[in-house]
Amino acid sequence: MAEVYRARAISGPRSGGLVALKRLAPQLAANSAYVARFAKEAALSELLDHPHIVKVLEVGVSQGIHYIAMEFVDGTDLGRVLRRCKGAAIQLPVDFAV
Repeated sequence: MAEVYRARAISGPRSGGLVALKRLAPQLAANSAYVARFAKEAALSELLDHPHIVKVLEVGVSQGIHYIAMEFVDGTDLGRVLRRCKGAAIQLPVDFAV
């Protein structure tokens, strides 16, 4: 439904810093149901405030592209970790899961 990119803020208080930019997949932007679902996700995400949850920095539409800008957390993505576990024929270690 969406694509996530590592991006660099070009203005505002985080100018020059890295952010995670989630955008609605272009092929879904013309479908009002997907746009509504993405907007609902953005609105709910903005309400969450906890040290262990990525913060939403900005939500908007630019040139017809719906996006959510979030704080960037450096590290390996879960998909890569799970593929390595599968390749090694082991379960995800508990300390990774926690």
